[in-house]
Parts: sequence; C-alpha cells; structure tokens
Amino acid sequence: MNYFHKTISTSLLFFAFLCTGMNLNAQDTRDIALKVLNKRGRPVSNIVVQSGRTDNAGMTDRTGLFVFSGMADNDTVIVNLPKYGKTFIPVTGMEYIEVRVRSSMHYSYNDHLGQSVMIKKDMMGSSSTLDVQAMLKRRTYSSLAELLKGQVPGLIVSSSGGNASAKMGGISSINSGSEALVVVDGRAVGTLNDANSWVNVHEIKTIEVIKDGAGWGVRGANGVIVVNTR
Repeated sequence: MNYFHKTISTSLLFFAFLCTGMNLNAQDTRDIALKVLNKRGRPVSNIVVQSGRTDNAGMTDRTGLFVFSGMADNDTVIVNLPKYGKTFIPVTGMEYIEVRVRSSMHYSYNDHLGQSVMIKKDMMGSSSTLDVQAMLKRRTYSSLAELLKGQVPGLIVSSSGGNASAKMGGISSINSGSEALVVVDGRAVGTLNDANSWVNVHEIKTIEVIKDGAGWGVRGANGVIVVNTR
C-alpha cells in the first residue's frame, strides 16, 4: 500500500512539474498584432509581413492588420513596404506594433516604450549615421544596445539578461549567428555585447552603421557599427 501511495505521489509530482514547465514555456511566447496605416490613418492592406525566426508570414488584411502567433522577445517582425523594401522591427516587450507611412520619404513605427521611431528613406542605403547627441535631447538611453534598437533598417539589436547582440541584413544573416563588428574611436572592440557594458552613451557623438563592412576586411563582413565619442 505504501508503495502504491509513493507511486501515485511521484506521478502527481511529475505531472505538476510538466504542467509548470508548459506554463513557463507558454509565457515565453505571445501573439503580436501588427497594423499598417497610411499618413491619414487609413489601413493599408496586402503588405507582406513575416517573422525573422519562425514561419509566421502573410499579408495585412483590409483593416491593415496581421496577427503573429507564438512570438518571442528575441524575434523580429519584417515588414515589406513598397518603395522602402524590408524593415526589421525588434519585438522585445511588444504586443502591438503600428507602422504608419508618413510620406514618400519616411514612415514610423512605435517601439516597446511607446515612442515613435521615424525611418527616413535616405537611411536605407549601405550606411547610416546617427546624431546621438540630438537623440539624447529627445529621450534618455541606458545603454548602447537600447540606443541602437529600431534606429536603422536592417540592423537587428536584441538584449536580455545582460547580453546584447547586433546583426545585419536579411533572414539568412539573422539565423547565421554572425554579428556586426563594433568599432569605438577607430579601435575594433568585438561584438555589441563586448562594448555594451562599458561604452558611455552620453559620451557618444555619432554612430555610423555600415551594412557592407567596406574597409574592415573579413571582420567587417557582417557589417560594422562605428562609434565616435566626444
């Protein structure tokens, strides 16, 4: 009888452990709604959207909406906007993303803090330069990774648990695990994770993101993030 009770107790504990694990896994993913609007706030349908890490893909409906299922914080939403090409939006902490096409030259989307991130068409070339001092006048940033998030199309920045990464380009490079090279005041320091803990955001003057890594040889093959301090 004691053996029977022990067996039942062990089975119940194992079942409870499985349920707890399933709940924890369920909390790791969520649905994320994406809506695309024009400058007048009207929905834009038939915009191709996809997930950077899963097989979630489709087009916005007549209300401009597409809902991604099972998305995790380390995922990225890819929006294929006419005239602009692909835009990569990190989904960390987000459940709703609104993309608004402002004009023929720029569009915007809301980030995880509810801030409007403006993307200009001239930022979509082989390199982009950020005026960090001007950015700091609009809001505060606690780290280099936070400052870079959502600022340059094609640059995928993620950070969690004290770790940070930055990757360039399309889906193939996202999945490859190859990260961009970070250069601070002319010195190659490694990955974004290597620089994120010690670079003082308030000392940065400009950041140039070079997608093709021109001039940096093999180490720059996955793109280069050039940080210039004051």
